[in-house]
Amino acid sequence: MSLCDTNCVAIDTNVFGHLTDRDKNKDGHINDLLEYLKEKSVDLLVDNKGVITGEYDHHLLNKEKLSQQPQRDTEVYLLEYWLVSKEPKKVNLDCNDDLAKSIKGIIHEPREKRDRVLVYVAFKEKSNLISNDERHIVNRRERLTELSPESEILLSKEAAKRIKQCWKNPNP
Repeated sequence: MSLCDTNCVAIDTNVFGHLTDRDKNKDGHINDLLEYLKEKSVDLLVDNKGVITGEYDHHLLNKEKLSQQPQRDTEVYLLEYWLVSKEPKKVNLDCNDDLAKSIKGIIHEPREKRDRVLVYVAFKEKSNLISNDERHIVNRRERLTELSPESEILLSKEAAKRIKQCWKNPNP
């Protein structure tokens, strides 16, 4: 599904983490992406078992870690909107269904359960996943998207480029 007309999206923890990283977001593309999705009232996809939200809480909402990041007001506001204020859409997680087993066959590393869950919730909803995990997700996207041809896996820069096209041409 196109980012221009999506109503839900899965976003990897690293994308939110890179929001406050001046090296990885020096052009502000993640700000633009998250602001666009916010304006369109897009729902953030998470699992009903708390795997994804647990990861968000551990890596992003830890006040000690956040206080160590050089942040600007906009980034703090966007993090609070997506991770605290806006209620996410919960997707029922079934680690024993065919989709989950197929994803595990591609992302097979035992320590990458959270990555498998991110792909699962996006694909279960026939939606997109935005991730900067080139090691376990993005470099395997061709094989992964064969499991859900309606879905895409995009780097944050790719997703931001897409949404800029949506802004320029709102009715493609």
